[in-house]
Amino acid sequence: MQNIQTASIESEVKEIFKSKNAEKLVAFAANAGKQLVNNKVTTSQVRNILDSIQALKQYDPNKLQLLRPLLAYSEGKKQNLGLFRQIIEAGIKSVHSEDDFKFFRHFVEAIVAYHTLEEAEKREQEQRERRNR
Repeated sequence: MQNIQTASIESEVKEIFKSKNAEKLVAFAANAGKQLVNNKVTTSQVRNILDSIQALKQYDPNKLQLLRPLLAYSEGKKQNLGLFRQIIEAGIKSVHSEDDFKFFRHFVEAIVAYHTLEEAEKREQEQRERRNR
């Protein structure tokens, strides 16, 4: 799987939202989750953003836009969040309706799920390596 190119994030995410293609969403989320773990992004960092998104029960363009300063603040505290911020902001820009918002929630949930899986696999691999020493 290739790395997500930061220059093409917005166009990739826009295409995923335009097509509403679940297969593309899953492939992108799996790739993003792996890269975020490699960038040392923690589960609590991505969960904080997901929790803020899940707190929005329905599409509200103003509240959705207010997630952007939260992302900026999070990145300011921990510089490793740049890729995650770019992905989420590209998703926010792609939301124009309640349907888009529901898809956005699935999009972020998938990224967090694959991040969590990748982090667990990495932790397990490190434990195996320590035992084998």
